[in-house]
Amino acid sequence: MLKHILWRRQKLSAIVLEFSLTGSSKSLETPRRCVEWCFHWLGKLTSRYGGFLLLTVTGEESTAVAVRDVVKELSPNCRIVYALGGTQKFEVPVEDTSLDVVFQRLTASKDNLKIRDWGIANTTLEEVFIKIARTEEISAW
Repeated sequence: MLKHILWRRQKLSAIVLEFSLTGSSKSLETPRRCVEWCFHWLGKLTSRYGGFLLLTVTGEESTAVAVRDVVKELSPNCRIVYALGGTQKFEVPVEDTSLDVVFQRLTASKDNLKIRDWGIANTTLEEVFIKIARTEEISAW
């Protein structure tokens, strides 16, 4: 499916380039449909391979384990993406928690855990493509 999307993206680029060079208005409908198709499938990919929030917490290295414990309390099914120094990034399944609970818990624990900064975001297309690439890489072995 990813190869198909990339092929459609190349086709879209060629159509847009053709339109900009020739100025032909009759091909204007094709790029619009192609863009709509791409956004439709990109949304499906995000919902299929996404389904989690990305929580990044930066604090002192000495409290990293305590921060991890708090995140595990918020979502027992969370997964650590990386931990480097005092910065940790987690994948938190959407079904496990809500944004208000995360905000309340991290705001209340900020001073105790010496958290300097934290943020939470929806799944990005970059993470989706990384997951797809990892899946393809594993299945190729």
